[in-house]
Amino acid sequence: MDPLEYFSYAPHIFDLILNHLSVDDILSVSLVNSAYYKVTTNSLTFRRRIKLKVTKDLLVCKSQIVEKSDRNYHNLELNLNHRFYQNIFCVLTKFNGLKSLDLKNCLLTTEEFNRIFKILTNLDELKLDDLTFEDVNPDEIKNIENLTKLRHLQMKAIPEILMHPLLIKCKNLKRLSIMQLSRKAPVDEVFKQLAEDSQFKLEQFEICDFGYYNFDQKKFGLHSFLEKSFDTLRVLEFDVWIGIASLQLVFKMPHLEKLRLYELAHADKDIDWNEVTLPCNKKIKHLNLQDVNNHKNLSSTIFKAVPKVEFIEVYALSYEDLCEIGKSCLELVELNAYFLDINDSNGAIFKENLFKNLKRCNISASDDLKQQILSRSEHERSNFENLLLVN
Repeated sequence: MDPLEYFSYAPHIFDLILNHLSVDDILSVSLVNSAYYKVTTNSLTFRRRIKLKVTKDLLVCKSQIVEKSDRNYHNLELNLNHRFYQNIFCVLTKFNGLKSLDLKNCLLTTEEFNRIFKILTNLDELKLDDLTFEDVNPDEIKNIENLTKLRHLQMKAIPEILMHPLLIKCKNLKRLSIMQLSRKAPVDEVFKQLAEDSQFKLEQFEICDFGYYNFDQKKFGLHSFLEKSFDTLRVLEFDVWIGIASLQLVFKMPHLEKLRLYELAHADKDIDWNEVTLPCNKKIKHLNLQDVNNHKNLSSTIFKAVPKVEFIEVYALSYEDLCEIGKSCLELVELNAYFLDINDSNGAIFKENLFKNLKRCNISASDDLKQQILSRSEHERSNFENLLLVN
């Protein structure tokens, strides 16, 4: 008598149970018997969390196993090791109800690329990583269809010529990630075009490009692109310097909750951050800063603009940074830093008993600093000092 067998006849309850299991355990449940197999593979949890990973070896040696499978996959990853196999279309046709597709390490033609989306009509998420094209046929790219349901698109190390034709088809896109584009790519011009003719408004946007900061520091195209989603953006992640005007625009966004700013070392060298004022944004709860050490007062300027932030992560913290965070970010709950540039001679930060609401502090303090804190009695230590001793 299997106590779970009753629930196999109540799929919605069974699905709730599966949702509490790990991926490995979900697969194990599907192997109990044929009834369990059917109800598990048809569940919403299975379709949402289980991904079929198709590699070169699977296509060459075991493609029949995939084609005969009666599992209802909604997530598929194709990692083809820079060769496109025609029998991949059989796999795509079998799982034409796919919601998520990862296409990686592939050499193909634009006709084959277009054909993929003629088969897959219900994609919600698409990730393109390291694609190489034998040809570039503009007509094939312009004719790509069935991307109107796409809500999440990630493009990594792909030809920049694909950016505009793809994005212009994504009328309901909510999340966009662009990574590792060529240093020679006219990225800002693409953003300018998209600001003029795209129909989507983003909730989340990430750009991580090792060469983008070499272009015009004013970033007019990016600025216009961000303005288009001004009222809808909730998450922004920049691994590039975006310029003062765009940074000020970001801090005006009414619904922004999470902000990551990397590569700030490449900010304009002539900026006097004492003269820069950022709009105060009380919606930002999560802040991640990196590479600010080349610009004095840059981090302090940013901390002043996020009075309601609850989570801060930075690479290094100075005494001045701690003072500013303690005075400006009164609702801070968690503080993380890889490097703490402070000693007990800066003890005023502790005596003022700042960071009263801080609950977690992941900072590696030096042994000398810890010994100096320990030299004081427990009732003399601040909340921040006690949290430092935990690490």
